[in-house]
Amino acid sequence: MVLKLPIILRRPYATAKYRIREWLATTHQSPVFVLGNQKSGTTAIAALLAKATGQRATLDFFFRRDPWEVQRYHEGSLSLVDICARNKLEFSRKIIKDPDLTFFAPDLAAEFPNAKFLFIVRDPYQNIRSILNRWAIPGTLEQLPPETCREFETSGSWKIVFDGISPATAGANYVATLANRWCLAVDAYRQIKDQCCVIRYEDFCKTKEACIVKLAQQLGMEVRHDIRKDLDRAYQPKGANSDQSPQQFFSEPNLQQITRRCWPTADEFSYQPASLDG
Repeated sequence: MVLKLPIILRRPYATAKYRIREWLATTHQSPVFVLGNQKSGTTAIAALLAKATGQRATLDFFFRRDPWEVQRYHEGSLSLVDICARNKLEFSRKIIKDPDLTFFAPDLAAEFPNAKFLFIVRDPYQNIRSILNRWAIPGTLEQLPPETCREFETSGSWKIVFDGISPATAGANYVATLANRWCLAVDAYRQIKDQCCVIRYEDFCKTKEACIVKLAQQLGMEVRHDIRKDLDRAYQPKGANSDQSPQQFFSEPNLQQITRRCWPTADEFSYQPASLDG
């Protein structure tokens, strides 16, 4: 017979258990940081990598703990050392994934000299479409309506992304802001390129198991478990418009915003700019 705590006690118990684990945790000295823009496949790849190698993983933490730590870091009022100390349990695991850490890349490399890095990149049109689908926002607007902006008040992490404040990526409108963020993520990768493995999300989707095995080898990790039954697990909800072409999803001005900002940077990963009549 399994005894269950009364509902009223479960939350305090879970909180106390977490605090004890956090107090006992020590920062991992040679973690693998999985970096990449929001909605670029970082969750799926980090989770499968952890499953295959039998390692524990942190899959996002800022939005659960304190998303405003990201803003304070970029403003210079909170250091990476401070963030690690405030999130010891999250930084105690072998695999650490949070898209906001992408923009910490140079500091991460300096603070964790024995760390390894993996950067995941996704076609900018599809990456931005996926972010917009997360909030059911069409790609054809000139500006976001006030009611949509108010929704972001319930999610500090996404407010930071769409406002383009941390890091500074604000553009002429919401699509331009997201395009600037895609470019800045690539710039962060370039700063640690010599220490970093890279994979296109599209290549991962074609041969998931083989990609995970190869990545594990590149990162110096041993594959210990069969992940075939987990390969098609939906780690994030699939977008309602995922089958649409960029020309169908975005208005012509917004499509041009992405093309103008993300190319020729996207050429580095063999992505092709969309033609307006495609």
